[in-house]
Amino acid sequence: MSYQEVSQKIPELWKQQFRNFAIHFAPHSVKNRIYIEQRAFSDGYCREDVRGFVPEGNEAPSERREPVMESKQNCDELAKKVNEKLGLDGEKYGGLMVEKSEDPGRGECTKEVVLDVVRGIIQMVSS
Repeated sequence: MSYQEVSQKIPELWKQQFRNFAIHFAPHSVKNRIYIEQRAFSDGYCREDVRGFVPEGNEAPSERREPVMESKQNCDELAKKVNEKLGLDGEKYGGLMVEKSEDPGRGECTKEVVLDVVRGIIQMVSS
């Protein structure tokens, strides 16, 4: 994934159905964890992406000018519901667990909203 691809995709997504709600997923180095990010940052994107590109001013392009975007959703509760619905107990599926994070990295992938996963989780915890 590249910053440029994500920078084009995200504004399109915000114009669609996810204007008021999105879940921020982030890649990380902790094995067997899926983190649901409670917040995202607009700055600090200084690592090169797969094409050697870094966003201008190390800032994520956005029409919104908030330095920190924080979800109003309770990501602790969401993670708990996902773990319960999937029967994740820290042992099944190689120890897979879903947890909340408040410290997303600032690589290009941390800005990507994974729509199929988000839709699936929202439908699952709503049922």
